[in-house]
Amino acid sequence: MNILNNASRTITRSFILCMIVGLLGTGCAIAPADIGSGTFIKLPLVPGWFEGKRVWYVTTDMSDPTMAKAGNANYVPSLANALPAEPRIPGTPSTIDRIYKFMNFDQGSVLPSIPQPLGGGNTNTQYSPLWQLYAVYWEPGKLPHELHSEQEVLEAQDAGLIRIQPLRIIVNCPVVKFEDHLLPGTRLP
Repeated sequence: MNILNNASRTITRSFILCMIVGLLGTGCAIAPADIGSGTFIKLPLVPGWFEGKRVWYVTTDMSDPTMAKAGNANYVPSLANALPAEPRIPGTPSTIDRIYKFMNFDQGSVLPSIPQPLGGGNTNTQYSPLWQLYAVYWEPGKLPHELHSEQEVLEAQDAGLIRIQPLRIIVNCPVVKFEDHLLPGTRLP
């Protein structure tokens, strides 16, 4: 029984590491691995918004070298190859979704989709952890305030309050917490 529990913990640890590292498109074999004395690693959680509710994600990879260095993420230039030739229309299925990053106002980024629920039972086929960065700028003379959903961001753009600029930058940012729900197998310190 103890051997089964140890094997299960080793497989679970390997799976969690595979998910956190975000090996996309290459597969991730589950095999026993020596990860040192601990069973968990700490990664900084980044707060954001989805449909008016708080989400947290981890940023592991970026296609821009300056941002990757500043954000303590892996610089992965090949992520930029995933960009479509034409900008994607919000709400249409794609491997890459938008993430709205506010450049001249301090607030969490806005995500248009998240896994629902978190984990292997996700039924939201729109969700992808690969995001194209869309820079959001409050227009001069407009009163900045927090926006908490893609709809609010697009309405603010239509009202002339903000300007949105698509950047040719892809980031890998898996959602790991939604309000009080955690990705299965994770824990808070």
